[in-house]
Amino acid sequence: KLRDVRVDRYDLEAMAGFMCSMEVTNKFGNVLFVRNRFRLKHKHTIYELMCSLYADIVENGDPYQPVEQKNHEYQQAVREELCERYFITLYARSRIQRITDMDFEKSLEDTFLTRANTPITFREYFRQRYDKPLQQRFEGLLEVTRRGRRSSAYFPPELCYLTGYPKKLRLNAKNTGQIAKALSIPLRERIGNMNDLNRYLSRTSELENRQKLSMVGNDPNVVGHVQTIEYGSQLLQVNAKRITPPAAFYNSIRNDGVTMVSADGLLRCGNDMRPFMNAGTGSPFDGVDIIDWGIVSFTHYGREERSDGNVAEMLSHQLRELWELWYGHQLQFDANLILNEHSTLIDIRSPEPERGDMKWYKENLVRQLSEAILRNQLRALIVILPSIFAFNEDVQSEIYHCVKALCSIRTGTITQCIRAKTITPPPRRGNQRSERDRSGAAIKSAWRQFAVKCGVIPWKILFSNIGNPNEQQQQHDPHLNYLPDGAIKLNVPTMIIGIDVNHNRRRGVSTIGFVATYDRDFCRIMCQTEHQDMGTEVVGIEKMTQLTTNALQNFFDTNGVYPRQIFVYRDGVSLGELPKVCNKELNAMRLATNVPHIVQQNNGHLDIEFMVVQKRVNARFFEYDRGRQDCPVGPKPPIIVDTELVSDSFW
Repeated sequence: KLRDVRVDRYDLEAMAGFMCSMEVTNKFGNVLFVRNRFRLKHKHTIYELMCSLYADIVENGDPYQPVEQKNHEYQQAVREELCERYFITLYARSRIQRITDMDFEKSLEDTFLTRANTPITFREYFRQRYDKPLQQRFEGLLEVTRRGRRSSAYFPPELCYLTGYPKKLRLNAKNTGQIAKALSIPLRERIGNMNDLNRYLSRTSELENRQKLSMVGNDPNVVGHVQTIEYGSQLLQVNAKRITPPAAFYNSIRNDGVTMVSADGLLRCGNDMRPFMNAGTGSPFDGVDIIDWGIVSFTHYGREERSDGNVAEMLSHQLRELWELWYGHQLQFDANLILNEHSTLIDIRSPEPERGDMKWYKENLVRQLSEAILRNQLRALIVILPSIFAFNEDVQSEIYHCVKALCSIRTGTITQCIRAKTITPPPRRGNQRSERDRSGAAIKSAWRQFAVKCGVIPWKILFSNIGNPNEQQQQHDPHLNYLPDGAIKLNVPTMIIGIDVNHNRRRGVSTIGFVATYDRDFCRIMCQTEHQDMGTEVVGIEKMTQLTTNALQNFFDTNGVYPRQIFVYRDGVSLGELPKVCNKELNAMRLATNVPHIVQQNNGHLDIEFMVVQKRVNARFFEYDRGRQDCPVGPKPPIIVDTELVSDSFW
């Protein structure tokens, strides 16, 4: 039933296959987990891509440009396109490798030593080993440097295909969503594929076991030491718990106050929800002021000047109306928004870019925007994407990522991007009112996202009573504890910590992300970052101790007490690195909490629950309706499997 899917529009192919893993469980012992997966492969080889770049730059390029300079530009273009990308080979489609560099000084006629220490050319090696005659006429081989090895491996581009989304396609969320939808496998087909694989493994393992036993004969001393594998031919049935969805509280426009709703019904309350801002001292919904922010618009001049300044003014007018609707004059906040000293209108002026000349355009955008941020001391921006590129998704995506890279990485500025046509949609005959309503709903959603990024609370799940903020005088309501079995008590000061490490190979540095909550309802978060050597996953003891100490001190400064229990979620750790994490990171946290004032407050007892989050889990669960065993469906959340299909050390 497995089949390859062609995505011709994007020059891609999807190869169907399985992802498998073996885990040890408490009840069932060794369990094989299987899931269907597609792997994207480009239809054209890397060599064909190089030929296309060579034709564009060298053969069809500027005739007055020296050939040496053309070759240099060609090599730079190839490196920019290929380096840090992943590929598969024509003879080993299941193995993915990363391109470290493109070595243009090597060719197919160069020699290397085989394992038998005999010299052989690359062309002859691939002809003898894989029966692949090579016709490549350009110099250059893909270089792959594997971790732990001194020498590099080289591959001919003629036998290699890039995998994953192309760079330009990756920037366009609409196209990637369409591809993901095209590659989705129906539930019944997934179950059938897994059952077929399971029966195949069961039959082959039985045959292999018979062959092994027939070779050793009937000697009981030998038969007992024969390694055999037996696969069960049926899917496992496990027990699960369905927990009650927690109650969420949000600031209602209709009811003019705090309203309770089931957490899974929050999406239906979007139009009735307004962010909590300056709710008052002692309230569990304390808000923040949004100050030092601005709206960015673009003006392009060329044959004629086209400005989005009117779009910015319309957005500011709609935001003023929205503010009046949501809050009136109840809060101490200037309803004029744009016309006060806390906000600024920024106009980016630039000539209209020529086709293919986006590099200079983006440099000019970054320069003007960074100058405006520093000049006005802005901490947040609403960016209106240019209207002249409204129907060019690729250019819109490039501008979006350019703005995000500048504000998120270089200046640390909060940003919310919105399309110009969202604010002023093109008129449609007989449907103007619905267009205005849709535009108003989009602006409400954008402002709500912007406010949340600035620190405003949109809604929260309360794990304690609303009322007196003094935790010692407040009696905990057991109906507000939504955790199953009552195993965790949240009526004591509690902190939740999240840790992850990002490896940026282009910048040559690994960045540690460390976030920690410091309020009783886990809505306020303190964020910290640190850097360490490239490729290092485990955080060092000194860095982890300092990060934990800062989080504990911030918790004390806000609440007047230190936490009595800490839950840590650690992301991105492989199974082989679990012992290192326990030895370094967990011990560093214990070292940070083992100080006199924390030990004295907690009477020498502070609990730390350290959980490693594994996202690459191949287990797939199916649920059958009662009375219809032939109709499987995907399990509906919230469901917990925590008894049979788990182990003491792993999930």
